[in-house]
Amino acid sequence: VRDGPALAHGLYAITGGLGGLGLQAAKMLIENGIAGSVLVSSRSGLATAGKGQNLITRLMSPHVAAIQIMACDVGQLADACALLTGEPVTGVLHAAGILADRLLRSQSASGMDSVMVPKALAASHIHAILASASLEALGFFSSVASTFGNVGQANYASANSYLDLLTSSRRHRGTLASSIQLPPVRDSGMGAATFNTAQLDGMGA
Repeated sequence: VRDGPALAHGLYAITGGLGGLGLQAAKMLIENGIAGSVLVSSRSGLATAGKGQNLITRLMSPHVAAIQIMACDVGQLADACALLTGEPVTGVLHAAGILADRLLRSQSASGMDSVMVPKALAASHIHAILASASLEALGFFSSVASTFGNVGQANYASANSYLDLLTSSRRHRGTLASSIQLPPVRDSGMGAATFNTAQLDGMGA
């Protein structure tokens, strides 16, 4: 994210934007008056029932000029180009990702790909497509797993490490980027299950 004054008003694209963290990011951009419009993408392009759909409904309010929802797999170069080369974007938040946990000795190539493609390969596409763009923000949603690792998450830790290294590389070249190593977040994103499991374990103790 650019240092100094507040981010400029404009179009902000959020990959994985219909997941818990993506929706919360959209909410913050809108409620703080940063986003004139928000383009949220996910591979399905469909908001899930319940909290996701309710939040989308609330966001489509006078606070924001427009919310666009786009079916897009940013791990595919053609989809990434379609997302990012239409109307010029002011900023991009890359929140896409999935979990496919398995101990390393049992990990398969497809298990690695399933996690690396939507997070790491997609980030490389975003980086390449927007190499010469003037952005207010380019944020990668990384994880503390990049630093500490988690049992059964070698693929996930590797994918997040790539985001951190890509950010470092861009910044060393004087190009804007940020990577946020997020811990599990209650009620949002893939980490929500961590809290649910802990609560169930406590109830059974």
